[in-house]
Order: sequence, then C-alpha cells, then structure tokens
Amino acid sequence: MARWESTAQEDLEVDTTGLKDHLIIIGYGLNGKNVAAAARFSNIPYVIVEMNPITVRRERAKGEPIYYGDATNPYLMEHLHVHQARVAVIAISDPNATRKVIINIRSICQTIYLIVRTRFVAEIESYQQIGANEVIPEEFETSIEIFSRLLHQYQVPEEAIHTFVKNIRGDNYDMLRPSNTQKVKNAQFPDMNVRCLTVQQQDNDIVGKKLGESMIRRRFNVNIVAILRDTDIINNPLPNDMVLLGDMLYVVGKPEDVSNFNEMISI
Repeated sequence: MARWESTAQEDLEVDTTGLKDHLIIIGYGLNGKNVAAAARFSNIPYVIVEMNPITVRRERAKGEPIYYGDATNPYLMEHLHVHQARVAVIAISDPNATRKVIINIRSICQTIYLIVRTRFVAEIESYQQIGANEVIPEEFETSIEIFSRLLHQYQVPEEAIHTFVKNIRGDNYDMLRPSNTQKVKNAQFPDMNVRCLTVQQQDNDIVGKKLGESMIRRRFNVNIVAILRDTDIINNPLPNDMVLLGDMLYVVGKPEDVSNFNEMISI
C-alpha cells in the first residue's frame, strides 16, 4: 500500500492547470465507466477519482485520466480544479462516503453541478439537502427503462414516452414510490395504465404461488410484464415464475383493474 500512497502523492504533483469546464467522475464501477465512455464519445474533458489501486493501475495503462485518491480529501479536489469543473458525478455505492464527498465538494465549490447515483431511494432528499443537484436512484431508473420499452411495444408515440419519462424524473420519481399508492400520478394512455406495484401483503392466494396457478391475468385483467426482485429482473414472466413478498411488479391494464389488483397485494 505504501507504493500506492506514493502514487497518490505523485498524482497531486501532476500538472492539471489545463483542466477547465471538465467533468469529474468519482468512482469507476459500472456507472462510472458508462459516464466516462459517454464523455469520451462526446469529447467532454473528464478526470476520474478511484480508491481501488488495481483499477487505477489497469485503467491508467489504457490511457484513462484516472487518479488514485479519496474524494473526501479537499486537496485532491482542489488539485483537480473542482472550482473550474462544470459537473461532478458521484458513482460510489457507500452512502456514508457519498455524503462526505458531497459535503467536501460543496465546501470548496458552490457552482459545480453535482449528480449523485444511489441504490437507495431514501437517500434522495438527504443528498439534495446537503448539496446534490440531482440524485438518480438505480431501481427507479430500471423501472423507467422497463416502462419505456413496454410503451414502445404498445406503439405509444415517441413524444409521449419522452414526456412520460420527463414527468417521472421531474416529480422525483413520485409515481414509482409504493408509499404513494393513493396519490400516485398514473401514466395513462388510451385503455392502458402502467404502474409499478410493490408486493406488501402476503395473506392472499398470489404471493408464493406460480403465476399460472394464481391466474392473475384472468382474475384481474392485468398483465405482469416484469418482476424486479432485489437487483434481478425477470422480463416477460412465465407461468412457472412466482410472485414473492417484496417483489416490484410492472403491471399493465385498465386503471380500475390495476387498482383492484393493487388492493390485493398492498397493505
């Protein structure tokens, strides 16, 4: 580790005076890699901050502008000219570390646009309160992607789909929050209602049974087009697939039919 502590010090000695109007990517997991690829494709200048020395060594050998260090270190952020950067994307999985990075960046610079990726919906408001401009929860973005593909299959116009996605994001994903079932702003199209429902009630004849046995389509006139279970997605579920407590179900049907089905599985 001493060698990498030395490398971190060397990084602080690298001349970065040319950095301006750039993007800072914090964390080089899957999300960080995708952001870097998009920036590279769009000719947006960027730098990466990563704590894994193996990743840094490997990616630096490929020519990536990646630095080994802790983004909660104000000296590193100042060295990467955070006050002259346009955007910073925080793409790390640790909520506590994410919070510290946000606070650190905001203590140095108030003008940078700060985008935070999180797995936890509950973190959205707290991150915004300490300085994040946008917080993107992974599970809801997965929902949006499924919905978008679904609407394409139903031949919904592209403009309507874009409006649908924009409204969801603009309302802080309120439509997709299971706690807002009664207040939900349904995405309604002619004869169709698209909803994401969470299975909260197990005292019924649906949870723990195969879809073919519970006959959901026949009884409720709704189609389950996908099931999100933890981080796994079951697209186009088959009759042998089961519904379990805690599943997020992507349901299509008439508004009244979807509401009736939701009453069966919600608390």
